[in-house]
Amino acid sequence: MTTINPISNIDDKSNLRSIINQTIRQVSDVSGSITVAASGTITIQNPKIFSGTVVVLSPRNAAASSATYYVSSVSEGSASIVVTGTGVFDYQLCGVR
Repeated sequence: MTTINPISNIDDKSNLRSIINQTIRQVSDVSGSITVAASGTITIQNPKIFSGTVVVLSPRNAAASSATYYVSSVSEGSASIVVTGTGVFDYQLCGVR
């Protein structure tokens, strides 16, 4: 996970720029939607994912709300989700690089 250090000198432009970039990295390109057409394993690929990333899933339709699902693995660049059922899910990646 990215460590954000406090800004000790607001006049230090490079420190301020670094903190802003780290913050933006945590909220950009870290969400999406997946459609599951048949039971199985779905893989989300994103270079920001690492072993400490948490994947939050949210069913988007009735079919997805009755499916069972869990995150089976999270590693460098990808996360695998096992789904029994079908539907559309939204996801959010928390704690990314």
